[in-house]
Amino acid sequence: MEKKGGNAIFQIPYGTHTLILAILYCLLLFLLLKLNIMHCLGITAFGFSLIMLGGGLCGLVVMWSGYSMEYLIEHIWLHIMFGHLENLFLLLYLSRIYFYKYYRQFVG
Repeated sequence: MEKKGGNAIFQIPYGTHTLILAILYCLLLFLLLKLNIMHCLGITAFGFSLIMLGGGLCGLVVMWSGYSMEYLIEHIWLHIMFGHLENLFLLLYLSRIYFYKYYRQFVG
């Protein structure tokens, strides 16, 4: 499989971007929000684990659908749909937080 994007330009192994993004996210939380470093690590681990669970779900749906990866990449709307499916757990958790705050506002 041919390398594309940043992997080809910077000659980094596939998947390294996840570790780099996690480190940058943790540093941003620490520097901008002034949180304890352990809280930053916990928030980062939780968020990335939700995204990885979504990636596993997306892989299962792709496998069950019978589409090949080449077919998904060629058809942009399927590619976008499966990309959003990957963030499903994160979106569910964020909506849970929103509705909990909304509910608490009216109940007391």
